[in-house]
Amino acid sequence: MEALCKSLAFALAYLGTVARESDDDEDNDVAALERMVFELNSMTSAEKKSLLATAKAAIASEQKAKKPNHSLISGYNSVLEQFAE
Repeated sequence: MEALCKSLAFALAYLGTVARESDDDEDNDVAALERMVFELNSMTSAEKKSLLATAKAAIASEQKAKKPNHSLISGYNSVLEQFAE
């Protein structure tokens, strides 16, 4: 479950912040992100807590990095906002 939450939190954070060269690619990313969020809205409370804890841990880890990826941190913060109970 932990690996799934890590990969899911990263995917949500990445898709929400990555810069794309073409509008079509960006539109596809937005569509994928919207679908993921739609499906994730049916998570149980325990699953949400796990995803939120994973996102918080990822933020803390990224902030400790030599060169923190502020865009990714912003993406993880969006995950926290989207799924906060």
